[in-house]
Amino acid sequence: MPTTSTSSFASSISSSSISNSSSSSALTFTHPSPLPRPPTHRRQKSTPGPTIRVYKRYSEFAALDQELRQTLPMAARAHVPPLPPANALARFRPRFLASRRAQLEAWLMRVLLHPDIGGTRAVREWMCV
Repeated sequence: MPTTSTSSFASSISSSSISNSSSSSALTFTHPSPLPRPPTHRRQKSTPGPTIRVYKRYSEFAALDQELRQTLPMAARAHVPPLPPANALARFRPRFLASRRAQLEAWLMRVLLHPDIGGTRAVREWMCV
């Protein structure tokens, strides 16, 4: 049995593909993809949770803030964020209302996500849960 070296086999493949290049069938070789690199700083995609819509007036936010400050232990009271300011003169301006709505949403998220504040009875009752 004749021995064929690898280089002669590779040259025969390349020469046959060259000779077949004018015809309709051609020899194709797909190079295997390189090994994947290990991830560096991969970010986890979080799935969005349920959307909760709360329709409350500013005075109801102020009442929750006051109740939290009265009922929480002294150590937890320091973690209650300050409410955004109320402005009686600007309450009908759309830009002011949009800004205050965003500030109240941020305030509520900070309250809900805090481990000592978010599960309190006052918060659960305010959220009607």
